[in-house]
This record gives sequence, C-alpha cells and structure tokens, in this order.
Amino acid sequence: MKKIIVIYFLLVLSVIVQVTVGSRSPWAPDIILLMVVFEGIFRSGAEAIIFAFIAGFIRGSLSFGTIQVDVFIFPIIGAIGFLEGRIFYRHNPIAQALITAIAISVVMAAHMFCLKNMGGDSAGMFTVSVYDWKTLLGTVISAPVFFFLLSKLLQMEE
Repeated sequence: MKKIIVIYFLLVLSVIVQVTVGSRSPWAPDIILLMVVFEGIFRSGAEAIIFAFIAGFIRGSLSFGTIQVDVFIFPIIGAIGFLEGRIFYRHNPIAQALITAIAISVVMAAHMFCLKNMGGDSAGMFTVSVYDWKTLLGTVISAPVFFFLLSKLLQMEE
C-alpha cells in the first residue's frame, strides 16, 4: 500500500515538474510518460493500466485538446510496457530505453494523427513533430537513470 501512495504522490509531483520546468526546455524528458512506462515494466498489468489511465487523464487535462488521445493511448502504453517488461530483462538499461522509445513514438504518432484528422491542423502537426524529436531523445536518454532511481526509491527487487 505504501508503494502505491508513493507512486501516485510522485505522479502529482511529476505533473508539477512537467508543467513548470519541463515546458521551458524542448530537451526536457516527458516525466509523466516515464512514470507510465515504469509502472508497466515494474508493476502488474492491471496496476499499470489504471495508473496510465489516471496519468493520461491528468496530462490530457493540462494540455490543449489532447485529453481524448491521452486517456486512450496511455493505458495502451502501460500495457505495452507490461508486456515488453516480461519479454526483456526489466533492469537492462538498453531494454528500458527501447521500451521508452517505442512508448513515446506511439504517443507522438497518436497526437499527430489526432491533430491531422480531428483538427486538420497541418502546421500544428509540423510543430509537434519538430519539437517532439528533442523530447523523444531527452526522454529515451534519461529513462534508464530515471528507472534506476525510481526502482531504488520504491525498493523494486531484481
């Protein structure tokens, strides 16, 4: 129970950091997505999907018009993280970076699809794709360090 309270507290803290600090730098990692991928890799599938739904709802609520995409796509990311965490050795930094790269690519593709089909915003789609490659790189590079620190904080066994 203590781990669940800590992980949800960290979600709220990551939302605050993402909104205040992360929005100022294009190289800042997507901390909320890292939390979802971490839940998928290191926790059970049901916990990961519930956590991802809540994280997607919070993230979508704070951005402009992406709540329907985030609420739908984040639980899928949680499930993908869970499945890939069972296929690969979950404490391997390369596997963690690969799973994170797949997750953020799926989120970027879903946002671009939403902008193109629902809003018809081609200029916005270009802005998302140019901005997000920096976020993708920052998130993938920081994933192994983030997962290591979080697994130590939550005392996840190998």
